Amino acid sequence: KGFLHSGDLGRLDEHGFYHIVGRIKELIITAGGENIAPVPVESAIKTQCPGLAHIVMIGDKKKYNVVLVTLKSKINSDGTPSQELEGDALSVNPSVHTVKDAMNDAVWKKYITDGIAAVNANAVSNASKVQKFR
Repeated sequence: KGFLHSGDLGRLDEHGFYHIVGRIKELIITAGGENIAPVPVESAIKTQCPGLAHIVMIGDKKKYNVVLVTLKSKINSDGTPSQELEGDALSVNPSVHTVKDAMNDAVWKKYITDGIAAVNANAVSNASKVQKFR
């Protein structure tokens, strides 16, 4: 297994989970040399998609930008995330109750795709647009 070089600072907790605690720098420099501030893009996606818990934009030295997303889910008593969706995530598709099911759900995929498309429509440049999500 390898690492994803995202430009983020993180820590490993006692349960083996990585937590992003900041960025090495608050700027993404694309393969084409354009500078992009990821925080406004991440915030705009989160505003468009309140069912998402976290969004991390990656694109340093890449030809295009990708966002990693996590869904709002309940936290277990030991502090680890559960598979059970909560809050705004439950309203995306009321028949989907787990992260695993949401990953394979067409309604969830459209929800995220449409949110990213809305943000991309207001992008300051093509370089700051998000091309993919995971």
